[in-house]
Amino acid sequence: MRIEATPRNRAGELSLEIYAKTLALVRGDRLVKNHVSLNGHHLLVDDLRFNLTEIDRVVVAGAGKAAPAMAQGLEEILGQRIHDGLIVTKHGHAEPLQYCQTIEASHPIPGEDSLKAGEMMLRFGEKHLGTNLVLFLLSGGASALMESPVDGVSLDDLQLVNRELLASGATILTINAIRSRLSKVKAGGLARAFGEAAVVVLALSDVEGDRLGVIGSGPFVPPKLIPNLAELLSAYSFDSKFPPHILRSLKEPSPSHEGEEPAHRILGNARTMGKAAKAVAEELGLNLFEAIPMQGEAREFPSYIAQNDLFPGGRFENDCLIAVGETVVRKMGDGLGGRAQEMGCVFADQVAGDSDVAVLVAGSDGTDGPTDAAGALVDGETITRARERGFTVEQTLAENDSYHFHEAAATLVKTGPTGTNLNDIVVVVRAV
Repeated sequence: MRIEATPRNRAGELSLEIYAKTLALVRGDRLVKNHVSLNGHHLLVDDLRFNLTEIDRVVVAGAGKAAPAMAQGLEEILGQRIHDGLIVTKHGHAEPLQYCQTIEASHPIPGEDSLKAGEMMLRFGEKHLGTNLVLFLLSGGASALMESPVDGVSLDDLQLVNRELLASGATILTINAIRSRLSKVKAGGLARAFGEAAVVVLALSDVEGDRLGVIGSGPFVPPKLIPNLAELLSAYSFDSKFPPHILRSLKEPSPSHEGEEPAHRILGNARTMGKAAKAVAEELGLNLFEAIPMQGEAREFPSYIAQNDLFPGGRFENDCLIAVGETVVRKMGDGLGGRAQEMGCVFADQVAGDSDVAVLVAGSDGTDGPTDAAGALVDGETITRARERGFTVEQTLAENDSYHFHEAAATLVKTGPTGTNLNDIVVVVRAV
């Protein structure tokens, strides 16, 4: 992975170094090998133990932006013991795999290739109904990448619902709760497809609280009633934006699954990334400030840090603040950007004129919104450079056009696929 960015001071260089080293520490293959090992004929997955001499077939499957990297880790551990494999990921995120087939699909809005991927995974499950051990690798992105709509719902319907959900500013919990009700794959759909197979789900969590029914829309978690569905639909005006047949489908009883819920093990989450980033910062000799997890509106989180005196205040020569989590963007304009880039605009305004500070805001998966950027690296001169090219923070936020703001200011951070997906990260550094 090669990071494209332009640091303009020592603080920017340190921010990028923290980001790059953190991504390496939380890559999917590395996290798999932190939790999965082979001891003779015994496969160990955290507290789970499997005697491979008693297992006829070991099958690997998975979906998500980090699934190929996770599969690489499993292939290094199991090698020829893998009987069959199928991995679904985003276009451009495939990794070289020897024992698993890879299919690429659309994200964040499902496409025809997402339906193909969903049907392939359902058939893959039926093919391995009685398999002794299925290791399923799950990470963020799976919800859009692998889809099979319930009867009466079309791809056009799914695309409409996804666009409205993503533009609403709703949390990922709300988004996945709603779209899971329109799918044969989500909310336990794959549990039904794999039948009596022994499944262990290995997950990288990009959701608050590591809720199993929300990660990838819970393909192996039995569906549960959505509390106050009517209130949820009304709160974001979905009841007026979704067509009547979609609203009826949302209120249909979910199919049941009689088998036991598969074992799930979380291999990494936002806390994992936060701990890794803090360790890197300390190795670089920085004095760490604590910050609350990121949440709420993207444009509001930087102000929360400033208002609560969490921003490095120059008490030391080398200060650092790290925050991890996921904010939301409420779509108000027709511009291009994502939550990290939007936060970057506000941070740029806050540090304007300060030559010793830099702020990096980026997604761990290398993708921020529907753009080719992971986020932005801003400093005290960012606002000046943007204004010289006709961009202001106020107009940018009104139009949700943060990508072009950072493009003009030359502050975009681009990584390409990173092999992980553990929320977003903010790295604020003061260095002299």
